[in-house]
Order: sequence, then structure tokens, then C-alpha cells
Amino acid sequence: MIRFVAANSSTIGQKRQQVSRACNRCRTRKKRCQHAQKPIRELESQKPVGERDGRLDEPIADHVSSSASSLSTAAEPYQLRLEAPLHSDTEGPTKKHNSEGTSQLERRGFRFVGDLNPERAFLAIDNPQCTIEIASYDSVGIWLADKANYKDVQNNEALAQNLVDSSLFAALTPLSRKVLSTILREECLAMLPPPEAVQDLTSIYFKKFHPIFPILNETIFRNLERTEKAHILLQQGICLVASLAPSAKRHLVLPSSETLMPHREFGRRIQSAMRISIEAGIVMDKVILIQAFSLLWMFSDGPDGRDVSSMMCAKAVQCVQSLGLHLYRKGSQKEGHYERTMLCCVWAIDRLNAAFNGVPVLMQERDFGMDLTECFDLQVPGCRLFLYVISWLDKVINIYRPTAGVYSAKSGMIFTSFEDLLQQSDSLHIATPLLERQQQSKCSITPL
Repeated sequence: MIRFVAANSSTIGQKRQQVSRACNRCRTRKKRCQHAQKPIRELESQKPVGERDGRLDEPIADHVSSSASSLSTAAEPYQLRLEAPLHSDTEGPTKKHNSEGTSQLERRGFRFVGDLNPERAFLAIDNPQCTIEIASYDSVGIWLADKANYKDVQNNEALAQNLVDSSLFAALTPLSRKVLSTILREECLAMLPPPEAVQDLTSIYFKKFHPIFPILNETIFRNLERTEKAHILLQQGICLVASLAPSAKRHLVLPSSETLMPHREFGRRIQSAMRISIEAGIVMDKVILIQAFSLLWMFSDGPDGRDVSSMMCAKAVQCVQSLGLHLYRKGSQKEGHYERTMLCCVWAIDRLNAAFNGVPVLMQERDFGMDLTECFDLQVPGCRLFLYVISWLDKVINIYRPTAGVYSAKSGMIFTSFEDLLQQSDSLHIATPLLERQQQSKCSITPL
């Protein structure tokens, strides 16, 4: 049987100190020898930092963990606990290289410990403050950093710069990275139609798509500065989705083309620009990334279109789970409502992606910290009806699961009509064009 013991325990888990033998003179006199022993301070000074008494340094701030000790000889000492806010990047910023002799531990600087990681229990034992967080429904884990990097953590500008190191330019030299990133940013951020066409495509999107799939917060989007990179990325996604509407044909113009473009070519260029912008680290806000990935999922073209669409769906799901939107979160009612709306939209595209591309679903209700039906009822009528249709589709997916009995599943399946879904979702007052669009989408996924 294996027994896990905390490395900083004062009674067990410590290496027994070697007793020094007395000198010949003291042995002859039968006296306690003080000559062969070095002063305690001298012994402590010879030990490497982090191994003295098996303990860590004292906490450096009120929000810093008191003693997150190492669990094994290969584990590094970390102690800073960082809360991951809603609009932060949870991939973990890296420490800026100060010198060539910096150790690998200092280069990492941060690491994430999930609540299901056994190490989380040891951290809770060492730090009573973490014990409270384990029982919290809005926690997915904690960020830990060593004390040496605490000053860099407080510098938001340094964090923003270091986050770019996790992009596809991380392996390049600083000069090559600067040149390529500048060129790509100018090319990608400029991939937008003229202002008049952008305005018309935005109007089409918020009129035909947004009432059913409100992945964007319209108020927040319109309050963003037009020169902000997040606004440009979302504007590209809006133009990409709006180009799918037949009424958008006369607005499909890009700076590289003086004539109208086919919607496939237009969408392919916008999609490519958005993907490069995201991979280049131009936008790191995970909420913006969730919205961008969801908009990118709607466009699928070419031989690899299904794979790219599934990848965008998976990235959106990963960002949602990384932020903990699937868990119960205490906050303002307005902010919590939009978080649930984003969760419902990503859950819906996960089911649609499974039905369209024949892949397993990535989000399981048993992992949620809230009732999805209650989240559905909080949405606007158009979105609420859409979610009820997707929940019906989720039941149809059960028929095609590898472990499902085909005949038994079909015999017990009750197919709900579209009119019944209207009554169940209390969406009888939706505008007729939206009802026709949702009824067509429901008929297209009905199994034969």
C-alpha cells in the first residue's frame, strides 16, 4: 500500500539528520562534543533555497497562499494563488526571461492545479484557505506561481506581452517574430469590407441571426471602439456569418477585390484572417474567443470544412470549461444571465456539430453545476425555442450512439412536433420569419 505524506510535515516525511561523532578528546573526557558541530545558521545557509526545513517562504500578500509545499523531490515550490477572472486568459502566463541562467522553474512561473487533481487535496491541507474553495461550485482549480515571479504577475503589461509567447510565433527569434506579427496583424485586421458594407452586414446579422443565436452581447459589442482588436475580430465574424444570407450578396467586397465575390471565397478569406489573428495572439480575451470560435463554427467550406468546423467547436467548448461557465457562479444578475446565454449557445453548437459531422458531443450535463432547463427559460423567445429544438435533437443523437440499441431506442422515442415545441417554450409570439427559419432547420435534422 502506498501512503502519501506531505513533504513539509514536521514529524514524518523528513530525512533523519546524521549525528556527528565526538572528537577523540571529548570521548576520552566523556563530555558532549561541541567541536565537530557547525552552527545551525551555517548549516542552514549551505542548504539550497526551497529545501531549508522542507518549507516555503512566508506569504507575500493577503491573497497569496501561505504554504503550498512541494509534494515530491521533483515538484517545484509554488505559493501564489491567482484567481482567474472571467475576462482573463486561463492558459497561464509565462515568466519573462531575465537572464540566461534562469532556471526552468523560473521560466515557467505559473502552473494550474485542477480541483480533480490529487495535488489539490495536499494544497488544501497545507493551506486552509484552499479548503473552502474545494466546496465551491464556481471553482475549477487554482493558479500557482513561485514567489520570485510575484512582481511580474502584478505587471499587467508584462503579462500581456508574455501571453504572445504562447502563440505560433513562440519558437521564432525576437526579430522574426516582430516582423511577421506586424505584417500578419496589418493583413488580418484589414480584412474587412468597406464601412457601408460592414454596416449592412451587421444589420443583417442582428436582424436574422442574433435573435436565434445571441452569442454576442450587442450592447457591449456596439460600445467597443472600432479600432480595438477585439471589435475588429468580432466584426469579421459578423460579416462571415451574415454572408451566408442570400440578401448579403451585394455586400461581399474585400479590399483585395474590387468586384463582388462569391460567398464561399469571401467567407474563406475572412475565416483565414480570423484564425491567423487568434493563433497570433492578437486577442487573448477568452470571452471574445468564445464568441469568435462560435461564429467561425457556422462557416464550413471545402474538403477540410468539417474538420475545421469541429475544431472551432472544440475550442469554444474548451474556453467555456476553462472559464468555469458550466458551473454555478455567484455574481450580478445581468452578468450571470449573459454567462448562461453563452453556455447555452456553445452547448447548442456542440450538439449541432455532433449531428452534422458525426462526432461525439464534448459537453455532458452531468458535469454542469446548474440546470440547463432553467437556463433555457431565461433566454429570449427566439433563442429559447432554438434551445428546445436542440434539446430534442440531443435525444435523437442517443439513437445513434455506439452502445444504444437501435430498435429499443426507436421504440421508446417520442417525436415532438414543432407546434408542441412552440407551446413548451412559450414562443408563440415570435415573428413569422424567425419561425419559418427555425422550422426549416428542424426539418433538415429530422431522421428518416
